[in-house]
Amino acid sequence: MLSVLLLSLSANLDTLVVAASYGLRGRRVTPLNGLLIALITTLATFLALAAGWVLAGALPQALPDLIGGVLLMMMGAWTVVTELFPQRGADTEQEPAGREARPVSLALALAVNNLGIGAAAGIARVSVLWMALFTFGFTLLFLWLGCWVGRRLGGRFSNRLAS
Repeated sequence: MLSVLLLSLSANLDTLVVAASYGLRGRRVTPLNGLLIALITTLATFLALAAGWVLAGALPQALPDLIGGVLLMMMGAWTVVTELFPQRGADTEQEPAGREARPVSLALALAVNNLGIGAAAGIARVSVLWMALFTFGFTLLFLWLGCWVGRRLGGRFSNRLAS
């Protein structure tokens, strides 16, 4: 159960960062949009997990754990490397403040992030039900928390700049 919790948490850290950037820019994610984003992200994670389980069933007995573990380690290493060495010019999209997030495009971007983790977790035979439930919960929590943190930080930065 702890592994499912940690995988779901790590799969949704991007949600926290994206939501914080929305809050910094004065954008918001409405509760209905948050539900839509969580549903799409959870569905993608569920489908990737199920595909991983099917693939694991077709492999020799010890191989799924090895493949799933190696894939999860590689994806973790990739995440660390891309965070330490971000690409120049990435995320330069400028949007007016106060607008709502586009839920489907945001959900699809976040869902793509979860596909690899979901497939690797499925190959490693992680519980599909619990992973999907935790993914849904963390998505909702991190959307709210990220926007809240972004608005708080944005207010502090703009107050300091105004003084």
